[in-house]
Amino acid sequence: MEYTEHRNLSADDVRSLCISKEWYTRGDCQAYSNLLNSIYDMEDAGTNFKADKLAEIAKDIKDHSETDYTIEAIMWELNRISNVSFSIAEH
Repeated sequence: MEYTEHRNLSADDVRSLCISKEWYTRGDCQAYSNLLNSIYDMEDAGTNFKADKLAEIAKDIKDHSETDYTIEAIMWELNRISNVSFSIAEH
């Protein structure tokens, strides 16, 4: 039996993560709004936040932060706050 994985990411949780890690301190309000709005849009659309989406978000955070975290480490933190569900794959 095969299973599929679906990862949801909340813009509110990303915001809280950025605050707790002191990320996005080099971004202006417009850039931060763009990031969070893009996550809200993906969240509303039921987007599966696969690795490429996490990498895109992590790169944006890294580009607007003064941090020693790598993109991969930011991806891990994003994954950690994600809600992951599994279902039986349809053939």
